[in-house]
Amino acid sequence: MKSAKKAFTLAEIMIAIGVLGVLLGGVYQITTGLTRQAGQAAQGSIRNQDLVLFFSRLSQELKGSRQMDWPPLRVDSDWIHYYIEEKDIRFKTEGNKLLRVEGFDEKVVLNGLKQVVFTRPDTALLEITLEFEEHKFSTKIFLENLP
Repeated sequence: MKSAKKAFTLAEIMIAIGVLGVLLGGVYQITTGLTRQAGQAAQGSIRNQDLVLFFSRLSQELKGSRQMDWPPLRVDSDWIHYYIEEKDIRFKTEGNKLLRVEGFDEKVVLNGLKQVVFTRPDTALLEITLEFEEHKFSTKIFLENLP
């Protein structure tokens, strides 16, 4: 007597492939979403580090100098300009970038800016507002004995 061979039918195989496809699609969506979130978090962390470096360096330069060279600190809405220890230093905006210009050397300090505003409401205060697509940062640097 011959034994009957057990096999899957075509319909069962197609259903299994369909279920497997749905599961793999879900895994792909989850993996893609997690990768995107990790990249955004890393980019946000780098931006925060750049902001801290910018604010601390500018504050240190402006506060650390006993006396600024002539001409004094000049502030416009989208740039600041000062001389310290015979160095001509400017921060200016160019498109969506904030540049530090020292002499003829230009370096990008921050990227992805929507707006930058520098104000000097009085001689002892410099206010800086940096606006990105998703966040807005403001700080005040108190200036002592600067012209």
